[in-house]
Amino acid sequence: ILQDKETLAALRKAVVEGQPPLRRAAAGSLGRLKDLGAVSALLTASSADNDRFVEHAITYALIEINDPDALLKALDDVNLAARKAAIIALDQLKSDKLTADHAIAFLNSDSEDLRKTGLWVASRHPEWSGSVLALLEEKVTAADFAPETAGGIREVILAYAQDPNVQAFMARVAGDDAAPAPRRLFMLETIEKTALNPLPEGMVLSVGKSLQAGDASLRYRAATLIASRSIAVFDEQLFALADNAGETSALRLSALGTALTRKPELNESRYAFLLENLGEKIDPAQRLSAGKVIGGAKLTNDQLRVLAEQYLPNADALTYPALLDAFKNGGDDAVG
Repeated sequence: ILQDKETLAALRKAVVEGQPPLRRAAAGSLGRLKDLGAVSALLTASSADNDRFVEHAITYALIEINDPDALLKALDDVNLAARKAAIIALDQLKSDKLTADHAIAFLNSDSEDLRKTGLWVASRHPEWSGSVLALLEEKVTAADFAPETAGGIREVILAYAQDPNVQAFMARVAGDDAAPAPRRLFMLETIEKTALNPLPEGMVLSVGKSLQAGDASLRYRAATLIASRSIAVFDEQLFALADNAGETSALRLSALGTALTRKPELNESRYAFLLENLGEKIDPAQRLSAGKVIGGAKLTNDQLRVLAEQYLPNADALTYPALLDAFKNGGDDAVG
């Protein structure tokens, strides 16, 4: 292709007005020709309606043309798709003109697509963690913080979870006794989703504080997190919750089931509590939870006999298999 004015003009027009295959081919040609004058046309051609092949061709052309100044201006374009293409191109060019503030502007966008793009770019720049952490603190501690709409914030936290300062922030929020329960619940759920294994000590301590919180929803969430992440240092607190008749049955079952994975013997009061939760008037999900806890416990022969004679015959189809697991370690032929 000759770089004459007519050819370039035709390609610029085609990338904006042509059908997808033609637009994709035109973008590729403009990129290979490194046509500086085509940047505007490529940005105009960016659209949320583009298929991913056209989108990729336009973004790659902008990278090949390599005009950071034009791309920087495009970060404020009214065309959201143009903004997206511009920031991706700047990132791929490793341009020093791209800063944490640009990514943060994307993270603050009302557009889910731009927030995801900002997250992708920000996650590739660990050197921006200080600026990102400041944004996170501002968002999470805001008076109007709404966990149900904070999925984007959680994604940013998870992307930076390897950073010790972000880890400390997570622990601080989760264990803050003065913070509203929804905020702490949000952070406990975020801690559970991290890829960190084992969890840092600060996070573990914040989970322990939540286990002692005044709000029952925090105690329950902490207990389930302890179970899912196999945290082994809170068994005594879990047994205390399980033995507290003032707690909800759901929390008591969760706490007991978790602690029994390491100390599987059941005393008579705990066994009686579990059997109570096998009654036909108990919610089916709660009944199944009790059955699973019993199935995972190490029962005595007397406990197994009671289960076999009084409860197995009346067990529903959902609970029956869970209860049978209790007999795997039974040593008495009379009970199994």
